Amino acid sequence: MFSKLTLNTEPKSLGVNALRNPGRRRFIAGAVWLVCVLGLVNRQVTACDTPVYRYALERWHPGDFDLVLFHQGPLKPADGPLIQQLAGASQAGGGGANFKLEQVDVATSPPGAMGTVWARQHAVRMPWLVLRYPRSKADEPDAWCGPLNSQTVQFFQSNPTTAQVAAEIGRGDRIPMLVFLSGHEARDEPFRRSLALELKKLEQKVWVAESSQNTSQSNAVTVAFPLSIISRQNAEGRFLAQIVFNSDPELAQSREPILVPVFGRGRALCALPASRVDEAALHKIRDFLLGTCSCEVKDQNPGLDLMIHADWQAWSDRLSPPSGPALVGPSILENPALAPATNSHSPRAGQRQAAGRWPQRPGAAPIDDDRNIEVGQLGRRLMIMTAAILALVSVVSWVLVHFGRRGN
Repeated sequence: MFSKLTLNTEPKSLGVNALRNPGRRRFIAGAVWLVCVLGLVNRQVTACDTPVYRYALERWHPGDFDLVLFHQGPLKPADGPLIQQLAGASQAGGGGANFKLEQVDVATSPPGAMGTVWARQHAVRMPWLVLRYPRSKADEPDAWCGPLNSQTVQFFQSNPTTAQVAAEIGRGDRIPMLVFLSGHEARDEPFRRSLALELKKLEQKVWVAESSQNTSQSNAVTVAFPLSIISRQNAEGRFLAQIVFNSDPELAQSREPILVPVFGRGRALCALPASRVDEAALHKIRDFLLGTCSCEVKDQNPGLDLMIHADWQAWSDRLSPPSGPALVGPSILENPALAPATNSHSPRAGQRQAAGRWPQRPGAAPIDDDRNIEVGQLGRRLMIMTAAILALVSVVSWVLVHFGRRGN
């Protein structure tokens, strides 16, 4: 269920014969001009200078998992408080976990999709919980399953592992790199040591606008890639590992340590076994996450939402996000009621211009004023570059057309 991390594509060649035909040369010249015009229009309409990792934190709301509680006949009185705790942990119940709770009584032969999900359960202990991926089909794998008890309820309330991930992301200058250990020290320890060294080299400075209301300046942010070790030997680690690995049968069968970069509001970019992690792969991950956001719709970008209990809006508000509407993909378009409200009426909205800067890390050296960058200057540079490109295209087009006429 992970989208493939395909960030670059090789252009297809038109072939030599396409340039030998005068009519095709004129067609190519016209097409080049059209592409340039459309590119300029697209730049004005859809461009986003915010790095992907930061845009995702500010705008991409995580998809809701479906947590299905299967039971047979009336529930026991002791189950009531546990169910109430689960409901309270969900966003609908006022909590911060991205799941919706649904109860299904198997004594009444659950119909449709729930019947399909229930039929593949085995070794169940009633009541039985099944966690389903956001917008997944009935025949697709479950993210997690287990009995209803006080321990499993804790996974959805306050999982220390995912809480640490959320805290790292919420700083605004960190992209956690999760490593799920294989349980074999001979494989895990060398990979952990080498990866820690490589991740230190990935640190890079990016420019982030202060807010959408004050886009005239940007601030420098040095983005780090902290290593977070997840053991599958403890219950919390196994819970998160199942959500990641059950999305892909190959991952579930892997006996290697697995690298999972997490960004935005708990979105796993990809899952790479240790044998596929090298310098090129790490640079590809960094370049995508620190590059400007070319597609604002979440579901058209690679990744898989994780089930994390966190107040993402509070983290986002602390970092003074843009106030425009969030673009989170088809789920919002299908149900406008799910769309989050804009920040224009937020109590903090009037304070953002006065704040002037992104909050700095405790103990970090202040960023000098001369390191602020005027967006107007960037715009002028962009115009100069565009003019140069258009001039070059003009020359090439003229040559193609001129020689096309001579060829006739």
